[in-house]
Amino acid sequence: MTERQQQQKLQQQQQQLLLRQNPPEGTTYLVVNIFRTAGVSDGAPAYPSGGRNLYTTLVWIDPMRQYKTSTAKTFGDPAFDERVFIPVESPLKNLNLNLELVRGMSWRDPGTSDGITVVGRAKIPLPENLGSAGEISKVAKLFRMENGTVVPKGFIGLSFALVVLDTLHAF
Repeated sequence: MTERQQQQKLQQQQQQLLLRQNPPEGTTYLVVNIFRTAGVSDGAPAYPSGGRNLYTTLVWIDPMRQYKTSTAKTFGDPAFDERVFIPVESPLKNLNLNLELVRGMSWRDPGTSDGITVVGRAKIPLPENLGSAGEISKVAKLFRMENGTVVPKGFIGLSFALVVLDTLHAF
């Protein structure tokens, strides 16, 4: 990862923290609740001597503005129970919510340049009437590439809703 990429990632993390603490007036958010996963872990330790695996979920609509959960440390399938706030323009037209579950710092994963391996990805079309639909709960199937073929790799539970700042405190 280049220094510029590290700076951009740090800025995104700082922006996400600021949005959680003091979101600007009149902003509309896609509030995404990431719950838990199933069927993504093989139960093997991160290192031959033992150790928990480190997982994070990346969430985005625009690939240039990715948001992430904190890191879950576990021997099994990770659980996050976290909210991610993504500022959006309303109405939503032809947009997808993208999720990527990644594992880091594991000896089992082939030598990636940054030590991070994609465990699975999901792409969820957002309904144009999301604002009036309320909160939508889903269990999304995760997929990954293995030997040039897309294969299923577990599930991730989530919910999402479109929320305007004045109702954000109640969500």
